Amino acid sequence: MGLKMRAILLLLMPVVLTACVTSDVAPTVVPVARGQASVTINRPDAYYASAVPAELDVNGARITSLASGGSYTGPIPSGPVTLSTTSWSSPGRYTVRFNAEPGRRYAFEVAPRNEQMAATFVFGVVGLAADTVAHDETSGAFKITAVAK
Repeated sequence: MGLKMRAILLLLMPVVLTACVTSDVAPTVVPVARGQASVTINRPDAYYASAVPAELDVNGARITSLASGGSYTGPIPSGPVTLSTTSWSSPGRYTVRFNAEPGRRYAFEVAPRNEQMAATFVFGVVGLAADTVAHDETSGAFKITAVAK
């Protein structure tokens, strides 16, 4: 094998190896203490916003940062709960509120919010700002939906 052929193979190796990378994300599981409720949050793989982590807060405290395809299971306090998601790439915050009962498990899905993508695509930064103002607590790059058990 000639020197040129070896150089070409060395240059092509990273391209070939990129096919070996997976997007599988290990789930995060945090133990739940007695008297607390638990929450499971899944983020399905999606093309839009796949490179942006969804930052999740419970009652104002960060609990996790979910990559596309990731999931989280962990404790939440009993009583009133404010679950919010934000991202570094977009203004706005999507918030859901519920009353958590001890010992109960709650399930949610975090997915890209197509409304913001459309507003930004059609109207640019002005559309992004208008969407954020118009939707207040249901704005941002991601939305949270309850999953029926």
